[in-house]
Amino acid sequence: MMVDGYVFEIGGRIKGSGINGILLGVAQMGIVKITIGYSILLAIIGFRIFSKVKSRSEIASLKRPRR
Repeated sequence: MMVDGYVFEIGGRIKGSGINGILLGVAQMGIVKITIGYSILLAIIGFRIFSKVKSRSEIASLKRPRR
């Protein structure tokens, strides 16, 4: 398969299977699309963590006294 002048070839017994197929699929997306995708994924994860920390109950947010 040829993309932007680069030739990608999957070796092995079954073509297009396993981790090689996944890596080839990611390689075809391009740097910009991969960067945008990971940025969106990190933003979603950050939003979920922030919302879980923000909505903690009062008991969960209290600290134990030191002895």
